[in-house]
Amino acid sequence: MKVVLENLTKKYGDRYAVNNISFTLYEGQIFGFLGANGAGKSTIPASMMDDEDMFVQSYDWNGKEKELLTVFPNYGWVALGTYFTKTGGCDRFSDKAMTEYALERAVEDFPDYDVILEGIILSTVFSTYGDFFKSLEEHYGRKVIIVTLTTPILTCIERIYKRNGGKPFNESLVEQKYGMVMRSHEKYKAIGLKAIKIDPSKVSKDRLLGKFFKTIDKYRGD
Repeated sequence: MKVVLENLTKKYGDRYAVNNISFTLYEGQIFGFLGANGAGKSTIPASMMDDEDMFVQSYDWNGKEKELLTVFPNYGWVALGTYFTKTGGCDRFSDKAMTEYALERAVEDFPDYDVILEGIILSTVFSTYGDFFKSLEEHYGRKVIIVTLTTPILTCIERIYKRNGGKPFNESLVEQKYGMVMRSHEKYKAIGLKAIKIDPSKVSKDRLLGKFFKTIDKYRGD
């Protein structure tokens, strides 16, 4: 099943949040975003925050109410984690078990929505999520697509400096994570998952969401 949206435009004052984009909503697929610090992993779900019907879904986790999902009804997407602070997505979760529970809730409670999950641990530690993603495909019958952001390392470093107000940090650690991300990408491919690469660095933020939708549409039916 698929739903086609054409010429979608959203404007706030003089600023276009989404400007004349068209995309196709397919039934329930899972997108895992890989990328080093500063690559832009959270930019896609954060760009959907303009959805007027967006809401955060909370669940009981170890006896406490936790905000685990952000739902974007008008886009047909649900993201793991929240995006109200600098640390968003799966990086807000305390451990793998919490991430797995949130993903299971997203898949079961929003069966017609695409799911996006991103975070630095997901990006760099293949052994934590490789088997889990394969089991999701087999158990739920939902395709998993790995999207690796190949933003140039120098651009990533520049963004981090801008984000933290110019404070110094260990650039070599970012470079190491960049290498780990690229190796994880190949490992996901090796176990049979669809894995694609996207360089979002040359696309302006107001065009990024539309570009993303058009790009992934090419790979959904493969």
